[in-house]
This record gives sequence, structure tokens and C-alpha cells, in this order.
Amino acid sequence: MNSLGKRIWRGVGPVLFFSGLAIWLYTATIWDTYLHTLPRVADSRLGRIYPRNIHGIVVFQTHAEERRLDGTMFTGFALALLGGGIGTLVERRSRRSSTGKGRWAS
Repeated sequence: MNSLGKRIWRGVGPVLFFSGLAIWLYTATIWDTYLHTLPRVADSRLGRIYPRNIHGIVVFQTHAEERRLDGTMFTGFALALLGGGIGTLVERRSRRSSTGKGRWAS
């Protein structure tokens, strides 16, 4: 990999990681909003039939609200994991190439 490619990947990893972390932390605000605004009794007329246990308190949400929270959590976690993986691989490769010894070198 050339030096431009290394610099790009060295920047992509942390950006993905911290973006994912920020998105994942944003889910805490969604949880808090749901805890304080959603009803604690199911209402099938409004479609609030999906229970969510938030720190021992059960609130009922619609399918769209459930998808929003689950999707946001999954996206943040996946981006952070991807960014961390890229960062680990880039660092491992840069350490190996800086010592002059590749995987198969003796």
C-alpha cells in the first residue's frame, strides 16, 4: 500500500470509530426520551404494543419507534466496530512494515 493509501486508511478508522461512538451515545437520548414520553400501558388503538424495558420500567412503543432505536444502536455499534477493526489492521501493518520484517521474513 502506498503512503497516500496508508494516510487515508489511518484517517478513516478513527472517523468511523468516533462517529459510531457518537451515534451509539445518541441512543441514550432516545432511551431517555422514550422513558419520559411513552405510555406505560399498551394501547393497541395507537399501535403502541411493543414493550421496551428501560432500567426496569416497561414502556410501549410503536413498530417505527422500535425500529428507530434498534437501528440507531446497531448502526453506531457497527461503525465503531468497523472503525476499530480498520484502525487495528492499519496499525498492525504499519508496525510490521516499519520494522522491515514482513510476515514471512526471516
